Amino acid sequence: MAGDDLRLTLTLGPSETSRALGFDNFHVAYEIVLGAELRLQLTITNLAETPLHFEEALHTYLSVGDAQQISIIGLSDTEYIDKTDGFTRKRQKETPLTLTGETDRPYLNSLNPVIVDDPVLQRRITVDKSNSKTTVVWNPWSEEAAKLADMTPNGWLEMICIETANVADNAITLPPQQSHTMEAHIFVEAMPS
Repeated sequence: MAGDDLRLTLTLGPSETSRALGFDNFHVAYEIVLGAELRLQLTITNLAETPLHFEEALHTYLSVGDAQQISIIGLSDTEYIDKTDGFTRKRQKETPLTLTGETDRPYLNSLNPVIVDDPVLQRRITVDKSNSKTTVVWNPWSEEAAKLADMTPNGWLEMICIETANVADNAITLPPQQSHTMEAHIFVEAMPS
């Protein structure tokens, strides 16, 4: 990280709302570092005397030239939950992954960096991570995007979510008085010729 990077830290502790949902005795810190690269760090501390069980995800919306033309590398031969097909468990066979419709997939036990090749914008986006065992790939496609109030009609064409996460089988059980930090490191470079 360079000395001129912008660093922002947001924190959250117990509130009336969190207590109503059954969450008390915790502390969350979300650190964002903006510079030539983007670093996102989520730290959860269990201040209770009992284990804390939770799922977590950094919802990173990446700008792309055309979601129909991107290639996603790094998920081959990985089990995923297909949320668009009744939460059916499947294995990623296609290498690289290309999108042909609504996609909402938590890839389980996924530890490798994920690379998005974007031929329209002639760039490669890499999402690397630590302390994350799930990678979520999401794009609502045209029909679902039309139902989203905060997305323009063609907004789905210009985005892909590659989320650093711990969900489903990879949810976290944090022992008392312990902390867990998950980090995403995102950077962009020109696509190799």
